Amino acid sequence: MGVTPMGMVLVMSGGALGAAARYAMVDLIKPSAPNFPLGTLLVNLLGCACIGVLVGALGVSPLSTKTPSGVGLFLATGVLGGFTTFSAFAIEASQLLKDGRAWSAFAYVLLSTALGVTLAMGAMVVTEKIVR
Repeated sequence: MGVTPMGMVLVMSGGALGAAARYAMVDLIKPSAPNFPLGTLLVNLLGCACIGVLVGALGVSPLSTKTPSGVGLFLATGVLGGFTTFSAFAIEASQLLKDGRAWSAFAYVLLSTALGVTLAMGAMVVTEKIVR
């Protein structure tokens, strides 16, 4: 079926709500742990739990258009995607494990974290040198 205009509206509107919720939650928690990204950690963990419940309840992929009224697109891809993309990472790794693809799950987790942190750090260092 592919990307549809209605699907885009569902994802964008859900994404706006999720991003606003993340912003508010991180801002609310930040004063309690000024030297540790506790707000982001809690957002990521909450997002993982929420997407697990959602996917378990719907029985479909978060990107599926087969859910009634696009609820998967709105809630999983939109709201939780805006709240944290870590939730998508966690459910994808979980699905690999559920499908008996432990090595693929291990590779996905290792590559995503190691390369993600390496790329973020490298890009930050290079950009700081260019800008300064």
